[in-house]
Amino acid sequence: MNTRGTNGGRNKISPCEKNVLCKLLWGVLGYINNFSFTMTNVIALTQFIIICIGTFAVMVLQKAASADVLSRQNPEYLSPFLARYGFFMVLIPIVWTMYAILSDKVGKNIFSLKFAQGVGIVMMILLFLVYFYTIFFLF
Repeated sequence: MNTRGTNGGRNKISPCEKNVLCKLLWGVLGYINNFSFTMTNVIALTQFIIICIGTFAVMVLQKAASADVLSRQNPEYLSPFLARYGFFMVLIPIVWTMYAILSDKVGKNIFSLKFAQGVGIVMMILLFLVYFYTIFFLF
């Protein structure tokens, strides 16, 4: 008779068995522990930092020069757009990270991890250039 249980004697029980949200979070954290994501983390965090610092800088510069920006005949629409909706651009690293995780699991064609990392680097450079142009050339 087997007295060790069905899982070989190991009673690995998640700390939250009844809460569905907690189970989901525990599963995601378990997947992240098995995911080789050093480069993916660096790219996603860099994108996030560029967006946060860039949006903050655009908001500060727009408030400092608000009278000048509003009194122009043809105002530049990129700086007010980034000042108002820049924090919604945080979805870019989130969506890209989901794409990178999917690419790590699938590993074919456009879903290869190296291609996903290349896309992430290109997006990071484009984000930097958009904010650089807005901060240094529109104000």
